[in-house]
This record gives sequence, C-alpha cells and structure tokens, in this order.
Amino acid sequence: MPALDYFAHTPYHSSERGHNTDSFLRSVFRVVEFITEAELRNTSKHLIRSYMAQSGIDDPSDQARYAIQRYTQTPIPSLQEIREKSRSQPLEPFDHLLLKMEYEAMRAGESYGRGDRA
Repeated sequence: MPALDYFAHTPYHSSERGHNTDSFLRSVFRVVEFITEAELRNTSKHLIRSYMAQSGIDDPSDQARYAIQRYTQTPIPSLQEIREKSRSQPLEPFDHLLLKMEYEAMRAGESYGRGDRA
C-alpha cells in the first residue's frame, strides 16, 4: 500500500480520515516538542511531514518514528520496549506521549484501510 499522503488534506478537512490524520500529526508534533523542549514552527512541521511522506514506509507509526528520529537525532523506544518498561516501573510523560502517538497512528492507519496493527 502507498504511504499516507500528509499533504492530501488541509487542517480544515472534515472527514473522519482527515480528522484522524490531523490528530495523528498533532501527536507526532507533541513528541518532537517534548524532545526539543520547544514549540515547532510551521516550517518544522512541514519538514517532519515531508520526512514521513518520503520515508517509503507504509505503517504510520513507523513513519512517525523515522521522522522523529531523523528530525531530533533521538532514539525512540519501540512499543514493545514501552510495554516491558510498564511491567517494572511507572511510565514517564514521554512514554505516555509515545503511546498516544501509537494510538493515533492506529486510527490514522484504519482510516486508510490499514487497521491490521496489533
């Protein structure tokens, strides 16, 4: 399947697909803002969307991880690593942001017919 096209909708898109994609992108931006400790400018958001769209990856979560790591040069723990961590210690705010991003990625993927994530 082709990668999600993050430029195919506008922020005012009213369909469920547009809403899910907007929520997903906002969650990605929140993760980046947490890492960088700075609010993203529109040019930075555009660059992150470009990284995602050009990644060649179909899965929205993996696209986001790729773009975040490329933009911030910060390794991002996998969903499995976060699950394992939650069994032995309390999750930190960063972990919760990543879980929210995973959830929004799943919703965005379902909107594009990719609801096969577990």
